[in-house]
Amino acid sequence: MKVSKLVRGIIVTVIVLLFVGVGFEIYIYYTPPKNIKGVDAEYYLSVSDIVNEYLNDADGANSKYLSEDGYSKVMEISGTVLSKSVDFKGQYVVLLVQNGDDKVGVSCTFDSDAGHCAEGLTRGEKVKIKGVIRSGAKYDSDFDIYENVVLEKCSVVGCSY
Repeated sequence: MKVSKLVRGIIVTVIVLLFVGVGFEIYIYYTPPKNIKGVDAEYYLSVSDIVNEYLNDADGANSKYLSEDGYSKVMEISGTVLSKSVDFKGQYVVLLVQNGDDKVGVSCTFDSDAGHCAEGLTRGEKVKIKGVIRSGAKYDSDFDIYENVVLEKCSVVGCSY
């Protein structure tokens, strides 16, 4: 059976695009995560500053702080420790608020190598935490709850590793 040049061209194009797509995915998967320990923060904010910015203009805050290429902004957040827990990966998660009765705050997830700094934090302690922002605060009217700002790759400012 004879295959026309057009069909052959389409098949070759699809195969080439498939290889390019798979190659790109492999590149993204094996790209090492951004190490922020030696990086200066781009923004210095309090918990109330970042939370209010997202609640008042989420689109504006997203365009200012988040990046689709995975290199979102590094920020230093000052606040008060409300709670501390360990997630399913064994990483410490610290919730910062401005005041003890706030409904929304900043959830900070620490990598395992910075966990010992988070381990020493206590409820009510005022602290500065540096991390990469992943999502902003928002209000869910269906469930009548607020969602916290999320920072990852966090470290306590002034803690040695």
